[in-house]
Parts: sequence; structure tokens; C-alpha cells
Amino acid sequence: MTENIQLIILPYTAVFFSIIARFIFMYLLYSKKSTNIYSLWFCGLSVTSSSIWIPYGIHVYDVPIIVRSGVEIILLSISGLYIIRNRYLLHEMRLDVFKSDIYSINTVLEKLEKLSKLDKSSDEYKKMYQDIIKVDEYFI
Repeated sequence: MTENIQLIILPYTAVFFSIIARFIFMYLLYSKKSTNIYSLWFCGLSVTSSSIWIPYGIHVYDVPIIVRSGVEIILLSISGLYIIRNRYLLHEMRLDVFKSDIYSINTVLEKLEKLSKLDKSSDEYKKMYQDIIKVDEYFI
């Protein structure tokens, strides 16, 4: 009897520790504002692994495997999206720093920046596009 109870409690205890470990991983990502590509790969591989374990858990009627895998997919997907968001923000920050060192007022660079924000079908876009193409063109 005691052995049966231990066999029931053991998988749920393992699931509990696994979920706690994922929360610690998420906390570390959040506190360090991680942009680590290896952490992103880890998230992707772990989500793939957990996605494979769910059908197996269903096939063998193992609730702890199903619960652990489902929770892991959710938590690691959130972590992966957070890393992607941080990488995007880092890229934008680097772009702003790069732009701050370049003089672009009343230059073609300023026009290109404005052009990238316009609708391609608008008249203003077409006019500015032609203006940029004709930079330093002189008729003889």
C-alpha cells in the first residue's frame, strides 16, 4: 500500500520541481533581460521535446507527463517570446545609437528615413522616391 502511494506521489513531486525550475529560468531571463541566442534555442528545443511527450503521455494515460509537458510548453513559449522581444529592443537601441553619430539633417539619409515610413502607394512617397533617385542629376 505504501509503495503504491509513493509511486503516485513521486511523479507529481517531479512535476512540481520541474515547474519550479522553469519559473527560476524565467526569473533569470527577466532579471538579466536576456538576449542570449542559446537560451532561445533551449526554449525552442524544449518546447519541441514537450510537444512530443504530450501524445506519449496521452497514449500511456500518464497525467504527470501531460501536465508537466503542457506547463513547460506554456512557460518556455513565454520565455522565448521574451528573449525575442529583448533582442528586437536591443537591435532598435543599437540602431538609435548608430543614427545619433551620423549627421542626417537635410540629407538624402533624412529623406530615406521619411520614405521608409510612408505608404508606397501615396503620392508623397512617389514624389520623394523620384527626388531621392534624382540626387545630383544635372541636365546638360
